[in-house]
Order: sequence, then C-alpha cells, then structure tokens
Amino acid sequence: MATCCKLIKDPSDKWFIYIDWSEWITGIIGDIGGTVDITNSQWFLDTGLVEEAGTPTVDDNYKTFLYGSGGTAGQTYSVMNRITYDPSALTPSDFTEDRTITIKIQEK
Repeated sequence: MATCCKLIKDPSDKWFIYIDWSEWITGIIGDIGGTVDITNSQWFLDTGLVEEAGTPTVDDNYKTFLYGSGGTAGQTYSVMNRITYDPSALTPSDFTEDRTITIKIQEK
C-alpha cells in the first residue's frame, strides 16, 4: 500500500491498513550500505479512530500494520505511522521516519 493513500471506509467498518517500507529501506541500504532493521512501529490516530486489539507491529518484509475502526461519516482523519529504525552502518541508531494515510469516513 502506498503511503499517499486516501481510503474511504464506512463508520461501522473495522479495517486493516499497512505501510510497505521495503522500497524506502532499500534506498537507505543503497545509500549507506549495511543493513537496516525496523525496531519499533507506533501508530498515531486522530481522535475518533480506534486502534483495534491485536494489531501486529512489523513483519519480516518491512511492512507495518494497523487494525482500526471508528470515525464519523463525513469526516476525514489522518493516521500516522512512525517507525524507529537502526541502520548498521551508522551511529547513533534509533532514527525515526513518519508516513501518513488519510481516511475518509462515509456511509456505503
């Protein structure tokens, strides 16, 4: 899923979104060498949206995940994913990078 996505969801939907960080990480590896590991993933949701229980964090293919729900019909919300990453070729470690997805809630 591209990070520029605008999703349309019904207020009663539970939804699943993910961000594929692999292309971005491949670019870092190409620039500095070594390896890059995502060490943490946090989601920040606008008020009115809910992060559902059981949301996994990161898979082995550099994808971060969110299970969500909520929102009010006619409203648009932002969901931001912040990863912490550790490039082996650089010191210090624990850099961060953010991506935001826009979700519009409307009756289907």
